[in-house]
Amino acid sequence: MTHRRSFAGRWDVRRALAKAGQDSMSEGLVRYVVSGEAGIGRTALLDQFVHDVELQGGLAIRLPWGRADHDDATKVAGDLAHALAARLPGEGAHRDALLRAGAAADMGWERALVEAVRSAIDVLTDEALVVLTVDDVHRASSASLEFLQRVTQVCACRSVVLVLSVRLGESAQAPAELARLLLGGREIVLSGLTEQQATTMLSDRLGRRLDNALATACHRATAGNPFLLDALSAWLMAGDALPEPTAVHKVVLPGVVEYLLGPALCADLNTVRLAETIAVAGRFGSVDTAMAAHLSGLGLVDALKTLDLLVRMRLVADNDAVELRHPLLRVALTGGMTLMARNAVHLTTAAYLHEHGAPADMVAAHLSASTVPQEGAWPAGVMLRAADIARRKGHHDIARRYLTLVVDSASGHEQSEAMLELVDLRGEPDAVSGLEAVVGMLPMARDEFVLRRLISHIGRTLSDSDEENQPILDAIGAALAGTALRGWDRAYRTLCRVADEPPPAAAKITSTLAERPEAHGGALMAAASGLAAGYRHVVNDDPRAALRFARVALEREIDELDTQPLALLAALTVLVESGYPAEAAAHLRKLDDEAYGPRYTQRPDVLFVRAQIAFAEGNLTAAENELNSALAALPPTSGRPGPLRTRMVGLLALVLLCEGRTDDAEALLRRYDGPERRPDSWWAGNLLFASAFLRAGDGDLHRAAADLTELWERATEMGLGLVGSAPWRIYGVGLLAQVGYTGWARQAADSQVRFAEDTGSPLERGRGLRALAQVATDGTKEELLREAVAVLEPTRGQLDLAYAAGDLGRVLAQQKRRDEAVTELTRAARLADQCGAIELSVRIRQQVLASHEHPSLRGVLSLTAREREILIDAVRGMTNRKISEFREITVRTVELHLSSAYRKLGISGRDDFPEAFRNRALWTLITDGQPVVRRSKSVGSRAEAGTSAVGREPLGHGRDPRPSRRSDTRLTELSDPRQSEDTNAGRPFPV
Repeated sequence: MTHRRSFAGRWDVRRALAKAGQDSMSEGLVRYVVSGEAGIGRTALLDQFVHDVELQGGLAIRLPWGRADHDDATKVAGDLAHALAARLPGEGAHRDALLRAGAAADMGWERALVEAVRSAIDVLTDEALVVLTVDDVHRASSASLEFLQRVTQVCACRSVVLVLSVRLGESAQAPAELARLLLGGREIVLSGLTEQQATTMLSDRLGRRLDNALATACHRATAGNPFLLDALSAWLMAGDALPEPTAVHKVVLPGVVEYLLGPALCADLNTVRLAETIAVAGRFGSVDTAMAAHLSGLGLVDALKTLDLLVRMRLVADNDAVELRHPLLRVALTGGMTLMARNAVHLTTAAYLHEHGAPADMVAAHLSASTVPQEGAWPAGVMLRAADIARRKGHHDIARRYLTLVVDSASGHEQSEAMLELVDLRGEPDAVSGLEAVVGMLPMARDEFVLRRLISHIGRTLSDSDEENQPILDAIGAALAGTALRGWDRAYRTLCRVADEPPPAAAKITSTLAERPEAHGGALMAAASGLAAGYRHVVNDDPRAALRFARVALEREIDELDTQPLALLAALTVLVESGYPAEAAAHLRKLDDEAYGPRYTQRPDVLFVRAQIAFAEGNLTAAENELNSALAALPPTSGRPGPLRTRMVGLLALVLLCEGRTDDAEALLRRYDGPERRPDSWWAGNLLFASAFLRAGDGDLHRAAADLTELWERATEMGLGLVGSAPWRIYGVGLLAQVGYTGWARQAADSQVRFAEDTGSPLERGRGLRALAQVATDGTKEELLREAVAVLEPTRGQLDLAYAAGDLGRVLAQQKRRDEAVTELTRAARLADQCGAIELSVRIRQQVLASHEHPSLRGVLSLTAREREILIDAVRGMTNRKISEFREITVRTVELHLSSAYRKLGISGRDDFPEAFRNRALWTLITDGQPVVRRSKSVGSRAEAGTSAVGREPLGHGRDPRPSRRSDTRLTELSDPRQSEDTNAGRPFPV
């Protein structure tokens, strides 16, 4: 490895050396000794000092000695002679004498050369300051040092500065001669660069400025050592991008150990062993001298001697806590060790710390750091802590080993804690063997709480396992005999078979299990209650009971509820579908707790519940995003979709239709609602309903009626109540009336009101009142809708409120109460915009415009895009000339477009703007563009390609989740033209 010496800062040292030059003018020879650790920048400092002297007009001689040169005194003398001769003027006698003496090899060469050097120095110092620098002088032989000593004696009265550098901690070749040479010298001990200087150096190397966090990390990892900073900059430049600051402390740089310790110490096994021991043992706390001696296998005296050398080399801090000063050296040392060597140090350190009463966390940290678990009489608390550390690092095998030791050797709460932690790690590589191990712990579980947690884990794992469950259930039955949970295995088998039963029978079975906890010791209470809530809800025989079961289930531990895969989904869905989305959201927030984490929050069923909550609260964008994420999280399928995927697809299709994305919804249904893919079971209701909704919107009422008929027949055959679906309660009655099923519509409205009374939900009461108004034939429509609006206003059902307000506005418009109608329709359009319900928003705006007498709807719709743009500019107060400059067209073109727009709107000019745009909805319609439901070809084609529900890119992925509008006429950017710019500045224009 080629080491590039780096230099930065050191202004205080450079000033001291500069002052030495001034002092030599009056004092004669000034001697400086520069010392420091390896890589600290001694050579770079000497080079910089030579450069500074030459810039000031002085004469500087830099002796470029290599290690071999230091042993040859004649080579040293020859280099000095040639360097001085090169600086003497002309071809004089002094120059010739130097060259002859430097080339001589006889016995008297030294005396003649010293005399020639004296004469040359006399000549040179008459003209300027002379500086002589010698690097790594501690490596010189005794003869070389003796020669340098004689040179300093003959220069004692001259303006000469002699700078010698010494590497701390490295043994001298000739200690006595070196001591005489350095005697009386001024000392400079170099330390690491400051953080600012290190940042400057790294930025120069990288060609860009480092951020503060990364610069700080680099400085701490290197302790400001220029060599380490230089090596680190090379590593940074080799990467494609700058790393995170934490990565700096983990990088293993090549050649660091060899350079900092030096060849001699690297060959000394005791020194290397002690340094490696300090590096490994010091990872999780301080190391004292006795501990370092014990762990390294050296005697205390030998260890102290070696530590003294490392301290003098400034590689180890000089205090009782033995610590390597450079984190990168520690990483390099440990990186150069074998895995087994590191394991040995960690385990030996753990044993030493435990014997000397160190904190359990420190002992556990070393135990967990070893990839070979240590068996023996360790305290249970230490092993639990070691298992926890190993688990957080992802070393699950080590964690299992320590937890198993605790389970086998401990008792009481520590054994219970180990069992509970162990069950979370079991079954990862092999579900069957993991389950068998957990079942084997059942007889040892003396605490009922622990027993229930073990059973809960077994139930969750069985439900996800493809292996045959029968032998495991038999073993569980035998283990639970005589305990409070006896019979759990039989009840579990019963719950697993429920899915094959018709919904009414399943509701009866699950309700019985939920109401008779003695049949399973109460361990399946939550799961049975959750499933009972779901089945009672779809059957709709007792909404109060369904809600009661759901709340009972959700009051229990989530892990217990999740014993059955659909129980959690069922309980939360019942809350949402019964008009309590906020209560369901509160339960979901528990899943964000650290105790559960991503194990639940990213599951498809939980994401589906979040989507249902968003839909119930009118946030269509959030509902779509959650549904796309949920579908992407499901495993791919090629056959008929299962119940969860089917329900997701049905709700997603309805959301897309509400957003006005008809093509996307149609493509989605085409993939999942074909003759070969439509499920035969009850859960296909949302698909059928979405299909009917789509066809009714396209005017195909005959096929919409066929879908609704099939939906009714399936529900009747399976004993279901359609009221249980939230989309049905929002759109069902209106859709039935639209296709001509008025009798069925009245029946559905009455059922919906009874459902609202049973649930007691204000949201459901508002939906029921709106449903009654949709089938009312007398004069009660307005009264029902006003009550529905009043009931819905305090709730979070903004989409339901938008529909109710829109219905009320239409009723008022039919009664020729235009101002009241516009007020309600305007509120409904604003709410629809907030929900992202573009289809509803556009339809309401058409109704607003149709209720307004002047100008005509046909005139507004006939405006071209250019006419609309120029008209908006004019209404905003821009003159024709300003419009022409802004739009980069001629004034004549502006006049022609405005004249055409005036004619279509039935006005004569700008003076008619206040009257023409008195209705705010007219202005909004013009600025928002042509009021039609736009079909997104790009997203639709992506849907055709099969990207949403088969595990690939979800629909809408990567696009702006907001409803699309024309980019230059956003609703929130427009002002009411009837107000001045000053009074309306910064305020959004209401619909």
